[in-house]
Amino acid sequence: ELAEILRHHETPTAIIDVRPVSEFSICALPASTNIPLPELTRHPERYLPTKGATYVVCRLGNDSQVAVEALKRVSSDDLIIKDLYIERELLWLVM
Repeated sequence: ELAEILRHHETPTAIIDVRPVSEFSICALPASTNIPLPELTRHPERYLPTKGATYVVCRLGNDSQVAVEALKRVSSDDLIIKDLYIERELLWLVM
């Protein structure tokens, strides 16, 4: 889903990358914001989107699931928050 959005040069409301800063600095998706998982889970209300779709990404998918659950606990039901891992296909779109 996110690969299709990026392939067509559409910009989702937000892409939150919860990997450590060291990993994010090596390779990141266009228009993504780095909020390491410990920071996001400590203060999820600071990072809630106000509208539209938000994609939370990490390297394997485990951390993004934790982050999405933290965001959903403090969000309204009308927000779209999805977890993804950074697939090889997405990395090719970045390069």
